[in-house]
Amino acid sequence: MKKPALLTKSLSGLASLALILASTPTLQIYAEELPAEEAVLESEMEESIPSIYTVTEFLDFQKNAEGSFVNEETQTKYGSLTAEPGTSLDQLPLPAKLVLNGYWEADGSDVLTTLELTDFDWKLKSDIGEIYSESTPEGSYVFVPDLDSYAESSDSIDAIKLAEGVKLLEIPVTIALPEAETTETAPPETEYAEPLPVETEYTEPAPAETEYIEPAPSETEYIEPAPAETEYTEPAPSETEYTEPAPSETDNGDILIVDDNGEDVAPEEDIFSGLDDSILGGDFTEDTVLYDESGNPIEDLSETEMIAVTESEPAETEAAAPMETEAAEPETAAPAGTEAAEPQTSAPAETEATETEAPAPADPVYEAPITASLALKDAIGNNLYTYNDAVTGQNLLTLTDGMTINVPALPCNSDIGKIAIEFVSDGKTFTLSYSDGTENAAGLWDFTAGSLTLKLKVADTANTVVAEYSIIMNVTKNAHTWSAATCTEDQKCSVCGTTNPGTALGHTWTDPTCTEDQKCSVCGTTNPGTALGHDWEAATCTTPKTCNRCGATEGKALGHDLQDDWEVTRTSTDTVHGEQIRFCHRDNCDYSETRALNIIGNPNNNTIANLAEGGQYNLNTKITFTAVGAAMGNTSPINGDVRYVPLSWNIQNTPGNFMDNFTGAFSISKAGSYTVTVTFQKQLYQDGWKATDIVDTKSVTFNVGNLVQGTLVEGTADGIKINPQTGDSTPIIPLAVAAVVALAAIIGVVIYKKKKA
Repeated sequence: MKKPALLTKSLSGLASLALILASTPTLQIYAEELPAEEAVLESEMEESIPSIYTVTEFLDFQKNAEGSFVNEETQTKYGSLTAEPGTSLDQLPLPAKLVLNGYWEADGSDVLTTLELTDFDWKLKSDIGEIYSESTPEGSYVFVPDLDSYAESSDSIDAIKLAEGVKLLEIPVTIALPEAETTETAPPETEYAEPLPVETEYTEPAPAETEYIEPAPSETEYIEPAPAETEYTEPAPSETEYTEPAPSETDNGDILIVDDNGEDVAPEEDIFSGLDDSILGGDFTEDTVLYDESGNPIEDLSETEMIAVTESEPAETEAAAPMETEAAEPETAAPAGTEAAEPQTSAPAETEATETEAPAPADPVYEAPITASLALKDAIGNNLYTYNDAVTGQNLLTLTDGMTINVPALPCNSDIGKIAIEFVSDGKTFTLSYSDGTENAAGLWDFTAGSLTLKLKVADTANTVVAEYSIIMNVTKNAHTWSAATCTEDQKCSVCGTTNPGTALGHTWTDPTCTEDQKCSVCGTTNPGTALGHDWEAATCTTPKTCNRCGATEGKALGHDLQDDWEVTRTSTDTVHGEQIRFCHRDNCDYSETRALNIIGNPNNNTIANLAEGGQYNLNTKITFTAVGAAMGNTSPINGDVRYVPLSWNIQNTPGNFMDNFTGAFSISKAGSYTVTVTFQKQLYQDGWKATDIVDTKSVTFNVGNLVQGTLVEGTADGIKINPQTGDSTPIIPLAVAAVVALAAIIGVVIYKKKKA
């Protein structure tokens, strides 16, 4: 029953071992497949990394401190965009392409690249999400590229961001109707220099619907106006002799203010309220009478163009008016039998001018208001400015004492250091001097400070001064609009082209190298001839010709100059290798080489130890010796080493066998003289010890036995035993083993028989 149980256990163990062995390949396959799965996961993770582009610069759209584009072509094209209302977004003249400079976040900020956008939208820059459409009203708007929308529609970009400190590109656009072309403003259907009130000395009255310089009656061309049936030089009021016009009934100073019916205007009716004092280049006062383009006095200043004159109007007299105007029918100016449509002179009815002579004035006649054209010229005669009235469109300036003339800012390239000032008016002479009366013979006025107080004298044709004015004139000019300076070019005004000397930045040179010139880190220009050249260090035994500055090499190393002049520093023994050395013969090189010397076994050193030459040994005594070959102690041989190894031995021609460590043993039972001879074989080391055909022998002669009366009893070879074992050469160990085996067999047979019985 035990045998089946043992067999069952054995089979179970074998089955378990088979299962273990069978499962081992599966575990190996799993271990091999695991890295592949990790690779798939890693690949999926790489694909899931977002593609984000960070913008560091909008190329060609950089702006300077004034907000203008640095690139002149870009500034010209996109600096001042305009469009009419109703223009759709895609029809606005905005850039259709942008080139961005920046980097992909996956690559890092050190790897710069460009990204070109062509299919993108613009949107309004608005904090409240305002959207531009064709119904957007007139006004100024700022548009920015819609980078978020572009990224959302892109298959390769997840997001576009701005680097820190980078502002989103902004382009302003003005939405407005185009301005209509305008010419000089002129009164409707009438062009004349000065409308004048009735019965006031004037230069050039002009009827309506007629354009001419000097007044002329209807259907009649004449040079100077004259009353019906009367020819005279200067008009005079009826039955009145005066030097200056006198106010009627109401004297408001020197000037009479009348309404359109010729009635006095009460002081509390201020027709100058809200009027801009600069319309005529001077201040309006309550001493100013205003007339419309037909010569009629006006009250409503907002509905018509006006010209102011500083002359009184006689009461109860209507203003002279051109033809075809109801108010133009003078009650006293036209004689009987003359139609009102024919303009007449200002002489009173039924009075001839010759009947009343105006007395010669004691003082010069003061013609007020005095008007003149004003022009400014630079020192070489170039026109800088011509006065042009904003209301009338004429270039006549009405002069008043203490007036300030603010000349609009002149172009930025104007030379206002020295300016010639010209006042011109028919029949008058203008003289300018400094405010203290000092004459200026050169006629050029210094406006370095921008403001100048002048004294203006006006003289008539008789060279009699008729008026003096103190005038403050302010002359300024626009500042230059400087473009950014470059390394080699000064700032340049984008308006007038003037350069700003000394503002060029100069190059910012990088350090030159052995092979490359200096290079400007701003503009990229190179500075020829600044490369340093190599600083060569001569080649040595171990290094080629080398530049001390940049490390560049040329050619090859010289190599050591080694000659066959070895010097022995240690001689070899039978157990230790000797050594040789040699040195490089080049200057400044202390390189040396060493090599080991071979151990060459000398056959003279082959010996038989423990057996003395001529020695005396006892009979039947175990005699042991050791054969020692030359250089047998070389434990680290190298190619070329030589040694001698004991090969065999004999005694009296009886061969013996070497035991461990090349020892031999024998015993002799007969007295006599004996000789032991050992043969040594020469071996050469060449990737292992190789035997040669060369041998060397060494012999030792000795005596064995007792001396009989001083005589040695000779023995015979038959008395020699090789490798004796305590006098018995029987092999005991094999016999003992055989005895043990036999005993075990006998015991087994006995036990078997007992069980069977």
